[in-house]
Amino acid sequence: MKIKNLKVHLEDSFHRVVKPSTHIKKESILVHGITPSEIDNAPPVENVLPEFLQFIKGTVLVGYFVTFDIKMLSKYTQKLYGFPLLNPYIDLRDFAFYTEKKRYKQVIQQEDTSLEELAHRYNIPVVHRHDAYYDSLITGLLFIAMVKRNRTIFEDFIKKVI
Repeated sequence: MKIKNLKVHLEDSFHRVVKPSTHIKKESILVHGITPSEIDNAPPVENVLPEFLQFIKGTVLVGYFVTFDIKMLSKYTQKLYGFPLLNPYIDLRDFAFYTEKKRYKQVIQQEDTSLEELAHRYNIPVVHRHDAYYDSLITGLLFIAMVKRNRTIFEDFIKKVI
């Protein structure tokens, strides 16, 4: 989902199911709620990736533990185009830790806070977890709330990561 002027634009979103290159375990199907028929009818990532890259062109990506997603996307862009994903990105997990460190003005241990816990801290409702569309919505709303509540710290943080 795109965020412009600290507002989530639901009409400007990208969501596709792609056919995985390996067999999906039952546990994964249950967690993500993607049915075998959706997978069977889905295009391969090679067919969807160009459209996705066009969608994110010129943007800063925001996610929770987003380095995993960046690595997965880079695996495919490297294979198909010969280079990793080049978009700058912001990891909300890192921003939350940075905010806490600045707020308490001391070195603190980075805790492994889940997306749900972080959303709860900012009064963001959590629904349909592990669904890409709703996870993106939760992440977008969380990003906006975190920036609004910690604008000065965010400006400092952004200089370090981008």
